[in-house]
Amino acid sequence: MTSQDATVNSVLSLFAAHGLKFSARNVSTAAHRLGKIGRNQSHQLKQDYRMNDLATACLNLIHEFDVQGLANVAWAFATASVEA
Repeated sequence: MTSQDATVNSVLSLFAAHGLKFSARNVSTAAHRLGKIGRNQSHQLKQDYRMNDLATACLNLIHEFDVQGLANVAWAFATASVEA
């Protein structure tokens, strides 16, 4: 999936299908992409259980994020106005 064809649903669907295999970098990239493309869809993101699953994955991997990954996750959730 490239950034041009990514949608909120496509990123969340990819995470739902393969999230258990995601590394910390994959999780932070998914979160960042959702923040970027979903910033105007915060209501949808707040109500989607897959976003909660992503937040849980972020919390579970918090000690594995590098500085950039942690910044990406914080930015993504703040930009999308979703509490983690």
